Amino acid sequence: MTFRSRHRADGPHWEILAGLKKVTPAVDAHNYGLGFDILAPHVKTGAPIMLEVKPDAKAKLTTKELVMSALFPGYWRRVNTLEDALRAVGALG
Repeated sequence: MTFRSRHRADGPHWEILAGLKKVTPAVDAHNYGLGFDILAPHVKTGAPIMLEVKPDAKAKLTTKELVMSALFPGYWRRVNTLEDALRAVGALG
C-alpha cells in the first residue's frame, strides 16, 4: 500500500527540513493534517517545537493551524525561512 500525500508542502518546506536535520532530528509532518509541517526538538531543552512553514508572511493560517497555535503558544511557530526555523529550535541566538 502506498501513502499518497493529501497536502502539498509549502514553498521552502524541504529546504527548511533539510537544514534543521543538520542540527536536530526534525521530522516531516505535513501529510498528517495536524496543523504544523515539521516537528523538531529544541536543541537546548529538547522540548517539541511544531513548525508551520509559510513562505509568504501574509498567508492566512488554516483552522487547524490556528487551533494548534492557540493550544501550544510556546511550542508552535510559524516560519518563513530556514533562519526563522533555526531560531525557533534554539540553533540561532
